[in-house]
Amino acid sequence: MVPIHREPHREGELLLGWPTWDPTGQKYKRMSVKYSYPDRRGRPSRGAPEVPMETLVAMLKVALRHQQIRPAERVQLKKLL
Repeated sequence: MVPIHREPHREGELLLGWPTWDPTGQKYKRMSVKYSYPDRRGRPSRGAPEVPMETLVAMLKVALRHQQIRPAERVQLKKLL
């Protein structure tokens, strides 16, 4: 991933950027998101997931269907949409 934006989240950070499979953004023109968390040594984990936007939406739908999004989190989502 080529990060374009970073923001702190829990013990790591959330990254938005051009995905590993399209590092210049020329082919798909869509970014991905990644949760970068520290490994045991405190370095960014190499196993941190990188997710395309359409997969992020699908993941959120699964979490909503299985009632894994708390009411306060639903309020936050509604405000954003």
